[in-house]
Amino acid sequence: LINIKSKMKKTTRIIAMGAIVACMASCSESELYLYGCGCDKEDNPCLLQVTDVTKAGYALTRAANEKSAFDEGDLIGLCLDDGSGTYDGTSYNGIKLTKGESEWTLETKALLSSTPGTLYAIYPYREDMSNKVISLSLNDAQDYLFDKVDKISKSNNTVSLSMGHMRAKLVVNIKKGNFLGDCNITQGRIYGSSLSVDGSYDLVTEKMTESDSNQEIQFTGAVSDEAPLVDEWFVFSKFGSSISKLSFEFTVNGVVFPTVSSTNSIRFEKGKKYIFNITINNKQAEVTAVDIEPWVDTDSEDLSVIN
Repeated sequence: LINIKSKMKKTTRIIAMGAIVACMASCSESELYLYGCGCDKEDNPCLLQVTDVTKAGYALTRAANEKSAFDEGDLIGLCLDDGSGTYDGTSYNGIKLTKGESEWTLETKALLSSTPGTLYAIYPYREDMSNKVISLSLNDAQDYLFDKVDKISKSNNTVSLSMGHMRAKLVVNIKKGNFLGDCNITQGRIYGSSLSVDGSYDLVTEKMTESDSNQEIQFTGAVSDEAPLVDEWFVFSKFGSSISKLSFEFTVNGVVFPTVSSTNSIRFEKGKKYIFNITINNKQAEVTAVDIEPWVDTDSEDLSVIN
């Protein structure tokens, strides 16, 4: 009887070891997802896991249609790159991270190895992420949130995204001073040697390349005694440029006012809001010191992610 039990225990151990070996030998992607970071912990890769998404400053849309939270169906675009344009020879560009009713879902499973990679995240989702360079314009209806996470691998496969603004926001708040009568700005112009508004943004280097040398803001509008003219735009500082003052030109009721400059030299930092308070007087405009504050929204958000 003792010999029979001993043989049965040996047989059970052999069967169990055989099942483990079989799993290690045929570890599919679905099994990797089920069992975690590789069945054999050596040769098989892990899956990328995005555990949560937070936002640091979220007021993407223009003032007339401010948006304070992610909507169901919103997409974040992800790119995974080991420096070669791919990750271990596989293209992971434009992976969709989709917001559900109360969580996010990673739609594509990215297999990780020991090769270190960088994950790039951008919201809203862009179709043109294949080369990790996106076009940005002064006329964009909204800014973009961005995050970049380094050293992604099978030993560091869990990622937490902290999304922040890609650009700065320039705001003008124009009011009447001692100007008499109707005050119609038939042409307004803002420019400076360091101002950048249109071009291509490289997600890898986080640098903006201007589309042309004409980087300026033009606008029109009316200023009344009761209501100031408020407008805003998404901007960069030119890469490598020295800080400089901004120049403001106004044509009011067809009359060209003298050009005035900001009191401070400015370098725009992403995620900040630069508010210029301007007074239109009878014969000239006056620009006070710029107010700089965090470009943030009062709401906070920390959502779990289903991978």
